[in-house]
Amino acid sequence: MEKEVKKEDVSAEKKSNKGLVITLIVLASLLLVGLIVCLVIMFLNKQPKPVVDDTKITITFDSDGGLEVDKITFKKGTTVELPTSTKDGFEFGGWLNGEKEFTKEDTPKLEKDVLLKAKWNELTSEESLMTINFDSKGGNKVSSIQVKCINNSTEIKDLPTPKREGYNFMSWADKNGTPILNGANLICDEKLDLYANWEKKEEKQKTAKCPSGYAMNQDGTKCVQTASANESCDSGWILKNGKCYNPKSPNISGTRTCKTEYYMGDYRSGTYIQQNGSPAYCGYMELTSYIGQRDNCKNNGGSYAPNDHCYRLLKMNNYDQTCASDEERLEAQALGGGSNPGCYQYKVTNKICPAGYSNNTGYGDCAKLVDPTYE
Repeated sequence: MEKEVKKEDVSAEKKSNKGLVITLIVLASLLLVGLIVCLVIMFLNKQPKPVVDDTKITITFDSDGGLEVDKITFKKGTTVELPTSTKDGFEFGGWLNGEKEFTKEDTPKLEKDVLLKAKWNELTSEESLMTINFDSKGGNKVSSIQVKCINNSTEIKDLPTPKREGYNFMSWADKNGTPILNGANLICDEKLDLYANWEKKEEKQKTAKCPSGYAMNQDGTKCVQTASANESCDSGWILKNGKCYNPKSPNISGTRTCKTEYYMGDYRSGTYIQQNGSPAYCGYMELTSYIGQRDNCKNNGGSYAPNDHCYRLLKMNNYDQTCASDEERLEAQALGGGSNPGCYQYKVTNKICPAGYSNNTGYGDCAKLVDPTYE
């Protein structure tokens, strides 16, 4: 039994040692990885960052008796156009850096400021110069050039080509519109002004499209959706037949009169024989002496009167009625269902548009405008 116990103890001890070794190996691996990452970061941080060179280079020009030219300053490494000069009796031959001809392609190579001197070629008696000026008509600026003429004529070469956004350059033309192309022979003058001819690039036609529920307006610039306005009137006004009405009493002047054969009175108050006053009706009476006549009077459209008389009513002449202002007018009381004339102020209704619609767009009562999309 003791030997078996010892074997089990040894086996457990071996397993424990094996787990410890594995743990140490894992920890060592993690430390190694962390060290490598730190070294990489340190290396990257020590790498020099690219330096932007903002050095400025200046070129100064010696025209050597010709028209003076201003110096130019530009960023180092940049290609720049070199100016030209003029000198009576000489043709400009370029710029010299010592004995070497200097061109615009040399400008990016400059490491420091430089002085350039003009090169001149003396003209013979048969030679002359003509200055050509360019108007690019909306294109980029084009500098003037000089061409040599022999016996007062020259062959045009190397005309510049301007650029203009949205256009194709066609040709240069003189003031009369005559195209001037490379290879053309011209009679020389002191100067020649040329103008650019352009052709607009064809643009792909796009189709305007409106959202669902909208219609395109006539000029194709807006999508329109219309709606009906809700009509309302101010407080105290009545909405009827699309107008707002404000009933008012008319001004009444004058008196009411009856014909001579009629009596004035008010049957409702029992007064019939008065000759003065302001009665509501005109009428005549028929004396009845017994009930049968009275009933017959009633049956024939008459009415009872005091003392068993019958009377018949007749409208008297109306008062003269006027309204307060031109904003009011006399018309039948259709609003109230009656027939007596009255005065009414009236005006158009208030237009209240639904949410999102406007009443001042010029497209009906209410409208909503959006821009079309183009495909």
